[in-house]
Amino acid sequence: MKSLLLHNPIVAIQKMSHHPDVKNWAKTYQYLTITWDLVDRTEQFKFPMRSSIHNSCKLPVLTSKHLTHKECCDKRAKEIWDLSTRLNKPIGIMWSGGIDSTRALVAFLENFPLAELKDKLHIICSEYSALENPVFYQKFIVPNFKLISSENLPWLLDKNMLIVTGELNDELVGTHTLKNFLANNTDTYKEKFNKQKIFNFVNAKIKDDKVTDLFVNSVINGASHYGITLENEADWFWWWNFTFKWQLVFMRLLTIAMPKYWSSFNDEFISTYIHHFYATEDFQLWAINTPETRVIQKWTEYKLQAKKEIFNFDGNRDYFENKTKRGSLITVFRQRSVAEALDSNLVLHQRLDPKIWYDPTNSFVNIS
Repeated sequence: MKSLLLHNPIVAIQKMSHHPDVKNWAKTYQYLTITWDLVDRTEQFKFPMRSSIHNSCKLPVLTSKHLTHKECCDKRAKEIWDLSTRLNKPIGIMWSGGIDSTRALVAFLENFPLAELKDKLHIICSEYSALENPVFYQKFIVPNFKLISSENLPWLLDKNMLIVTGELNDELVGTHTLKNFLANNTDTYKEKFNKQKIFNFVNAKIKDDKVTDLFVNSVINGASHYGITLENEADWFWWWNFTFKWQLVFMRLLTIAMPKYWSSFNDEFISTYIHHFYATEDFQLWAINTPETRVIQKWTEYKLQAKKEIFNFDGNRDYFENKTKRGSLITVFRQRSVAEALDSNLVLHQRLDPKIWYDPTNSFVNIS
């Protein structure tokens, strides 16, 4: 039976609000961003829309063996480079000027001769990209690479270029939601995990004890099932982002593609032409096995490992010391026609009919 990999929850909630379980599900979006549809990669928690995990998004087999972050970056750049060489097709890097996409670009700059990079690499960016990292833009990008406006992205998913994004680094190291939590819980790393603190933070938005308890426990239980111990509150925020949001981030780029390309979307297309730089098992195992990277005392330390490696390359101390996460994907999705669902056969649906996909055995029906 077909299921959903990705969907717009607004449509489902609006059209299915007469179901008590859907009403409970809707309450979670007082805490979450409404455009986030969640799928539990541990497959322990079921949402009201029938969903499944694509093979490219499954959790890796848990092991303590892992590469360093820099080794992961170098390996990833070389894998994409080798594929580009075999296919004789250029690489288009979606560069926002932010930490994730800049670190990905640095991996190519460190591992290949600039003369070859100039021929093979194109930079997909917007006017905001230059504003976010002006020094890097002027020093490394303008003199060396062809620029493509991100406004053209829906037309670039045509198999003529390997698209590289900086997606999924947030899911590796935490979530920006932690910023607000840290503001009121500065001792979060000094004590063992305290579920009550998480509950209070989440329930301040959801305002329903039973729904909040279900949501908080879903993350705790999924981590336990997989073999992860939540040492402190930051681990809870990381784990729900790492497991529940991964597939959304992995798949959402497809939803803005021009409809004439939809028929070409399959597993081969995803593995060949869409490369989220941080999506590999190597990066995931690094994230799982280096919990100390999630320990930050101030927000400028978020994604510190990636910032250190950027600094080692470009020497921009101001960027290293002061750069913080800034949402950049809005410049890609703003004012676009976006498909409302992607099913397990990688078929996009311009409009979602939630009645077709409703799962009456979802976890929210257990709330009395």
